[in-house]
Amino acid sequence: MAHSHIVIRHLVQGLEARGRDSIEIRIPVVIESFVHHVAELFEPFSGTARVGYECNFADGSFEISMFVGAREIVGGPLDGRQESQNFRFNLQGLFDRFDSIQSFLWNAIPHSPLNDGGLSFIVVEGLVQGHIVRLQLHPTAPDEVGPAIREYTNGTVELAD
Repeated sequence: MAHSHIVIRHLVQGLEARGRDSIEIRIPVVIESFVHHVAELFEPFSGTARVGYECNFADGSFEISMFVGAREIVGGPLDGRQESQNFRFNLQGLFDRFDSIQSFLWNAIPHSPLNDGGLSFIVVEGLVQGHIVRLQLHPTAPDEVGPAIREYTNGTVELAD
């Protein structure tokens, strides 16, 4: 089985205090390392996949959402089409990434008025070297992210911006 991934995105958003402007924070190296190690647990069923993430700090914890980015087809009759990529995720491997886990949940929302498969996701809350982490694992990237890779009709694959 092919196993290829590249972490592509992280957004650091400020901690919002009531009545004040956002305060910009830096992600500690230990949290960046955690994200890269969790990204290794995503395994595409075929080809190359890119793992993306968003990280926010709120209520004293790091909230991290991770996902596999879409593939855009370039050329041919399906030109411009974006497809979610099939993958598996090593859930057991998460136990080695956290120092301790307080909760491990699966949110399944099959009857959503939005009819959005991305509403089903796993949430893990625990400690990573003294930091509280709330990790969400999503089956698809948010719509606003755009494609992670481009695949040409000749089989060439390139990383999207």
